[in-house]
Amino acid sequence: MDAGRTTAGKAKMLLVPFGAAGLLVVLSLLHPVNAHPTAAAAQITPTAFVYMPYIAKAGPPPIPGVDLIVWDIVIDPAEPVVGESFVITITVKNRGSDDASERAHVRLNVVEVEWLEVERDRPPLTAGATDDVSFRLNVPTLGPGSYTARAEVDPYRAVPETYEDNNVMKQRFVMVSSSR
Repeated sequence: MDAGRTTAGKAKMLLVPFGAAGLLVVLSLLHPVNAHPTAAAAQITPTAFVYMPYIAKAGPPPIPGVDLIVWDIVIDPAEPVVGESFVITITVKNRGSDDASERAHVRLNVVEVEWLEVERDRPPLTAGATDDVSFRLNVPTLGPGSYTARAEVDPYRAVPETYEDNNVMKQRFVMVSSSR
């Protein structure tokens, strides 16, 4: 674990994971090199140990009921080349505490191109589960420029959800010319 840059004569902190007990050891270190001109060799000495609880990144608690959301949109490559295929992967999540009982569609469209819209039917998602839906696009008529991928889960409202107004996410991307 990187403890950062040491400044001579200044205290610094070092966080070290400590076993399976879920603790972090916090070491306060003093680097005495320039603290005194006659100081012996550069020696880092621990001056204090402090134990503190380590909280894993768990995220917020689940929403009561079913709540489908678009969790992420990944465009690969990040800057697609005009005339070449590229993949847009949409990650859908049920962040609710209940399993979805119905199938849901995942729709992708490019906002600036009225006719470019694709969708797929997906199986019901259990509570907390995610599902990646990938679309390979090869659109030779898209020229260089900036575009917006718009992803929507459950556009037909087939799945009863706690919140219906959080089913859309947008992601900007740039198409580049092949001569770049």
